[in-house]
Amino acid sequence: MTRQVINTSLAPDCLIGQVMGDLRIKGWNLPQVAVDADPDALGLREEEDTLYLDCQGDLEIRLPHGAALKIEAVHGDAQIKLLDEQIEIGQVHGSLNLRNVAGMIIGTLHGDLSARGVTGDLEIQQALGDVDVRQVEGACNLHEVLGDLELQNIRGNLHAAAKGDARVKFGAVQGENYTIHANGDVSIGLPPEAGLRMRLVSAAHSIKVRLPQHNQTHHQGQVDLEVGDGKVGLAIEAGGEISLSTEASSWEGSTPNMIDFNEQITRQVESQIGQQMEEVTRRIQEQMDHLSETLNRSGMSPDEAQRVVEQAMRASERETARAQEKMRRAQEKLERKLEDAQRRAEQKARAEERSPWARPRHTWGRGVSTPTPPSPPAAASGPVSEEERLMILRMLEQKKISLEEADRLLSALEGGDEWQK
Repeated sequence: MTRQVINTSLAPDCLIGQVMGDLRIKGWNLPQVAVDADPDALGLREEEDTLYLDCQGDLEIRLPHGAALKIEAVHGDAQIKLLDEQIEIGQVHGSLNLRNVAGMIIGTLHGDLSARGVTGDLEIQQALGDVDVRQVEGACNLHEVLGDLELQNIRGNLHAAAKGDARVKFGAVQGENYTIHANGDVSIGLPPEAGLRMRLVSAAHSIKVRLPQHNQTHHQGQVDLEVGDGKVGLAIEAGGEISLSTEASSWEGSTPNMIDFNEQITRQVESQIGQQMEEVTRRIQEQMDHLSETLNRSGMSPDEAQRVVEQAMRASERETARAQEKMRRAQEKLERKLEDAQRRAEQKARAEERSPWARPRHTWGRGVSTPTPPSPPAAASGPVSEEERLMILRMLEQKKISLEEADRLLSALEGGDEWQK
């Protein structure tokens, strides 16, 4: 891949047509768009503060956080992170991974969806795979999901329809209406203080309610129930059984906090890099000014002085480019470590949830409540090792250590975890 860098504002428009391979997009705080792709496969056109892109292969893009993004179609997998404006996507033929983005509108998704940290509304017309969404500040509209559905911490209204099973965990009930339809089983986790007006319909004639105000199993097709002040409407229709509970310990984990912290560190690193590059640019400009004054006093002819200044400028530009590339590689290396730590934390959370010592939970699609059989331990680091990683990253965030020092400390720490290999 070859990188091209285009200077823009902090809020350019980016319009992407067809991407025939995988697509990776990530926001940063620089007024630039960096495009990594095979030059022979890339189509790029710039008009004022708008970029038009097409690619016959894989495509990686870094955009300002405030960029407006619209994508026609991605024929491989797509990953989008750290953008503050609503995103529109026509089609993704592979899977889609979203991390800390604003509102999202998606036409058709042929693979799976994994989304963490959506600050606006999320709308999907059709998803042919599984959907796993956590932390949506706005409304969530999932018109047709052909696989299983897992939702957590949806702040606004919810409308979801799934052909498989549905599992929904509410950290707080702040919307006005929640509607869930699934051909399989539906499992709901609610906060104890939730005030709900519920209509529960089960084709399997099995509705299990484990709430402080109502604890009963109903062997009937429909139950209308009101708990608390009953201000929020909750309508559930399941082809299988319905299970409602307030088992908070089983659905409130530390993984979302880990995600937020990772993205916070990423933005902090980007800010430090931006400040360093501004300082490099300032020093170069001062050197060029000093060189011009020296050459003027030396009695050198204007043409010779100009030639010397141009040579010095080219040398400075090469040095600046090398510094940018070095910092970019260090940043990407640290981001990979953060993503790996996040992945281990998620694996650990899933392993703990599957543990036979954990509170028994509903097994989807089988109509029974039994502990899941023991599974092999996930490749996750122990609590002490994870705490050490977070301590290093906090030191970086507080500017007590540099990016390079953080990378060396993390590398040394991972080198000591031989038992994981």
